[in-house]
Amino acid sequence: MARKGAQFAAAGAILTILIAGQALEWAVGGVFALLVALISVEYLKHRDRARRWLAISVVLLGIVACLDAASSALGSNSEVITDILLVLFALSGWALVEFRNDVLPLERRYRVGVAIAVLGTIAFLLVAFVPGTGVTPLVGSSGQPLTVAQAAASVLLLAVWGGCVLEPVISFWVHTRDLPAVQRGRLRALTLAYGGLIVILAISVGTGLGGGGSRLSLATTALALVVAPLFYVTFAPPRWLRRVWREREEEEFRNALSDLLLFSPDLQTMARRAAEWAGRLVGADGAVIGTTDRPLLGVYGLDEPRAEALVKDLVFLPEGSGTAAIDVSGRAVRVPLRSQVEGAAITVRAGQLTPLFGEDEIARLREFGHVLSSAMDRVVLFERVRRNAELLDLAYDAILTWSLKDNAIRYWNRAAKAMYGWSAEEALGQVPEALLETSLDSRDDVMKQLLQTGRWEGEFTQVTKGGQTITVGARWALQRDAEGSPDTVIEINRDISDTKLAAEQLRFARDEAERASQAKSEYLSRMSHELRTPLTAMLGYGDLLELRDPRPDQLEAIDAIQQASGHLLSLVNDVLDIARIESGRERLAPESVSVSSIVEECMRLVTPAAMERAIQLSTELSEARAEYVEADRQRLLQSLLNLVSNAVKYAGEGASVTVRAEMEGKGKNAKVRLSVTDTGPGLTPQQQARLFQPFERLGAERTTIQGTGLGLALTKKLVDAMDGDIGVITAPGEGSTFWITLKRAPAEVRKHAQRELEVVAPAATRHTVLYVEDNLATISLMEQIFSMRPQVRLITAMQGGLTLDLAREHNPDAVILDLHLPDIPGDEVLNRLRADPRTAHIPVVMFSADATERQVKRLAAAGARAYLTKPVKVMEFLRTLDEVLAAPRAAAG
Repeated sequence: MARKGAQFAAAGAILTILIAGQALEWAVGGVFALLVALISVEYLKHRDRARRWLAISVVLLGIVACLDAASSALGSNSEVITDILLVLFALSGWALVEFRNDVLPLERRYRVGVAIAVLGTIAFLLVAFVPGTGVTPLVGSSGQPLTVAQAAASVLLLAVWGGCVLEPVISFWVHTRDLPAVQRGRLRALTLAYGGLIVILAISVGTGLGGGGSRLSLATTALALVVAPLFYVTFAPPRWLRRVWREREEEEFRNALSDLLLFSPDLQTMARRAAEWAGRLVGADGAVIGTTDRPLLGVYGLDEPRAEALVKDLVFLPEGSGTAAIDVSGRAVRVPLRSQVEGAAITVRAGQLTPLFGEDEIARLREFGHVLSSAMDRVVLFERVRRNAELLDLAYDAILTWSLKDNAIRYWNRAAKAMYGWSAEEALGQVPEALLETSLDSRDDVMKQLLQTGRWEGEFTQVTKGGQTITVGARWALQRDAEGSPDTVIEINRDISDTKLAAEQLRFARDEAERASQAKSEYLSRMSHELRTPLTAMLGYGDLLELRDPRPDQLEAIDAIQQASGHLLSLVNDVLDIARIESGRERLAPESVSVSSIVEECMRLVTPAAMERAIQLSTELSEARAEYVEADRQRLLQSLLNLVSNAVKYAGEGASVTVRAEMEGKGKNAKVRLSVTDTGPGLTPQQQARLFQPFERLGAERTTIQGTGLGLALTKKLVDAMDGDIGVITAPGEGSTFWITLKRAPAEVRKHAQRELEVVAPAATRHTVLYVEDNLATISLMEQIFSMRPQVRLITAMQGGLTLDLAREHNPDAVILDLHLPDIPGDEVLNRLRADPRTAHIPVVMFSADATERQVKRLAAAGARAYLTKPVKVMEFLRTLDEVLAAPRAAAG
C-alpha cells in the first residue's frame, strides 16, 4: 500500500508540474503577446527612429515566444512554423546589433560581418531543415535523429545569435557606469532581459540534449515571464520607475544646484554645468542652454553642428501651460528661463535610451529652470559688479567712496593710489578728510548741496602720502540705499595742479600775445601813416602839376614822379596786406561771387596795359559762366588781377593771355577752377621753387619791368584765407598756367553798382571846410587843391584840441580830420564832435594813412561820413568833397 501511495504521489506531482508548465506556457504566450502589442503601439504612435531597431528585436522575440507557446499548448509541431521561428529568432539578434550601433557606433566591417553571418545561418537552417524530413531542430521532438548538417545548423544558430546578443549586453553594461540614472536603468534592464534569454536558451538546449528535465523547463518558462517586463521597461519605462531611478541622483543634484547658485565663476561655465545637469535630470541624450546673443552658451552631450540643429532647425509646438515647447516628434523640449538675460532657454533632446518627454520630465525641467534663472541673474549681477570694479580701476581719475554712517573709506581704486600714494589696504577704513587733509571752504555747505541735489563739484587742496600739496578738481555724487536714505558718497577726483599752472601760464602768454598784437597793430598803423603821409604830398603835387598844362619835358618828369610814387604805394599796400593776413587781423567777408562778373571786371582793368604791350586777351568760361564761388569779392578780384597783370607784364610783346573758368567735381564737393594761361617763356624748376616767396622777382629786377615781388606771395595768402588752392603748371619755352580753385557757391543774382567816374560838378554855393592835419607839406598840398574850388573857404588846424573850438566858432560845412594828431587822436576828436550838440550835425571825413579795414569800419561806426586813405588822387579827393558838401546837412541841435 505504501508503495502504491508513493507512486500515486509521484504521479500527482508530475501531473501538477505538467499542469503548471502548461499554465506557464500559456502565461508566457500571453505576456509576450501583450509585450508585442504595447511596443508596436508605442513605436507606431511616435515613429521614433532612435528606438526602431530595439522595437524590431523585442517584437521579433515576442513573436517567437508567442508562436512557440501556442505550438506547445496546441501540441502542434509544424515544421514550417518552426523554420519561421528560427528565422525570426536569428533576425532579432541582428536587430539588437543595429541598435547597439545606434547607441555605441560600430565599425562598418563588423556590421557587415554580422549581417553575413546571420543571413548565412538562416540559409543554412533552411537547407538543413527542409520541411518533410519529420525533424524539428534542437529538440528533435519527432523522434528522428539529427543529421550532421542539421546539428551543425543548430549549433551555428545558437553561436551566431549568442554572439549578436552577448557583445551588446556586455558593452551596454560597461557603458552604464557614466550615464545618468534613467539611461543607466534602461540599459541595465535591457542587458538583464537579454541575459535572461541567454540563460533560458542555454537551459533549453541542455534539457533537449539531456533528454528530460520538466523542472528545468518550468524554471525557464518562469524566467521568461520575468524577462518580458524587462523588455518593456527598456523600451518605455513608466513614470514611477523613472522617479525611482532618479532618486539616487537627488542628493548629487541638490549639490549641483547649490554649486550653480553660489560658486559659478561666469555665465558660460555656469551654463555648461547646468546643461549637463539638465540632461542628467531627465535622462536626455543632449542639452543646450542658450541666449539671444549666444545660442550655444552651454552644451552637453552634443557636438556643435547637432547642437545648432537642435536650437535652430527643430520645429517646436507650444505646450499647454505656455511655459514649455515640445518638438513635433516629442523627442525634444524647450523651457524658457525667466532671467535678465534676453532669450535664455533650456533645450534638451532625447536619445536612443531616453524616454519620450512627458509631464514629469517637463515639470522637472521647469523647476530646474527656476533655479537656473536665479543662478544666471546672480552671475550676471556678479559680472556687472566685477566689470564695474574693473572699469573703476581702469579710470584715470581717482575714485573713492565713503560711508555717511562712519565717514570711513569703502572703495579706493588704483588711480587713487597713484594720485595720493596710499594703497587700498592703507586707505580703507580711514576718514578721507583726515587722511588727505582736505581743505574745503565749507564742508557744511558741500554736504547740504549733496543732500539736496545729489551732486557737488568744486576745487580744494589735499596732501599726498609724500607730503605734497596738490590742487584737486572734484565731482562728488550721493548714493542712497533701498529705503532712499543717504548712504554713500562717491568722489571722482583729479589732480589739476599742472592744469592750473598751465592755465595760468596760458593766460599770461595770452595777455602777452594780446599786448604784442596790439603793439603790432599800432606799429602797422603808425608805419602806414608815416609812409603814406609823404606819398600823399608826392602824388598830390604830381597830380597838380599834371593838371596845370606842363611842358612836354615837365610832363615826362611828372610821369616819373607818379610812377615811382605809385610803385612805392603798391609796395606799402602789399606789405601791410601780408602783415595783416599773417597776424590774423585781415577779416574777409565771404559771399557768393559771380565768376563771369569777376573775370569781366578783371579783364576791363588790365586791358589798357595789355594794349600797350600788344598782348591778346581772351576768356573761356564755358559751363562755369553762370557759376558762383564762395570768396571775398574784393580780395578775389585782387588775386585774379595779380595773376593776369603778371601774365601781361612777363609774357612778352605780342603774346596771348587766356583766362579760363572750369568746373571740378560734382555735388557738394564741386569747385570752380580759375586759370590764367600765357604763351610767355615759362619757368624753370629752380624758378618754380622760389615762387610765392615775398620780394622774389625771379631775375625781373634786372629788367625795366616794374614790380615789388610781393604780388604772388600776397595772392597765395589771400587764396589760402578764402579756403582755396593756388598752383602753377609751367615749363621753359611752353608758357605758364597759374590756377586758383575755390568752393562752388549757390547761384545768387547780385548787382554791383558801378561808381560814376565823373567828378561831381562843384556846387555854386559857398562852403567852409575845416581841415585838421599835423603835416605842413600835406596842408600846403590841400591849400593848392582847394584853390581849384574857389567857392570853398579852407580853415586849417594842426592840433585836435583846436578842432572843437574852430568847429563851434565857424560852423563849417565839413571837417576833414587826420587820424594821427600830436595832442588828441583823431577818433577822440570825432567822438567829441559827435557828442557836442553844436557840432554833431557837421559831416566828418577821415583822411588818414592808416588803411586797415578795422580802422575804416570802426570810424564809420563812430559817425564818420567817409574815409579817404592817404595818398589819394586829387580828382578822387575833390569828388568825395563835392559829394559831402552836396549832401543835405542835419539841422543844428
